Amino acid sequence: MAVRDFYAHENPDGELHISRLPKYGYHSRVVYENLLTIENPVTDLSVEELAQMAVDGWLDSPAHRDALLREHNTEEGIGVYVTAEPRIYWTAELSKYDVDRQTPTQ
Repeated sequence: MAVRDFYAHENPDGELHISRLPKYGYHSRVVYENLLTIENPVTDLSVEELAQMAVDGWLDSPAHRDALLREHNTEEGIGVYVTAEPRIYWTAELSKYDVDRQTPTQ
């Protein structure tokens, strides 16, 4: 997102996050994505404090909270990217992993 200057679940090519994940080896029919960006963060905050801001932001939003707390989620991938401005991009991908099949699933 930062490199291509967009902030959305759909990239400028029209691909949704669920379509992009298989390109990186992750296959699942159900994946929730939480996004957050923080512009010009206070520079004296620790990494832990910035991470807490991201999680608190998601928990304060009913839709993002629901995605984070879904009972069947067993996998989570977190992405963080900081630009020179500075601007911080946070991404959380949430899914279920089927241990019997050794593959992500619903």
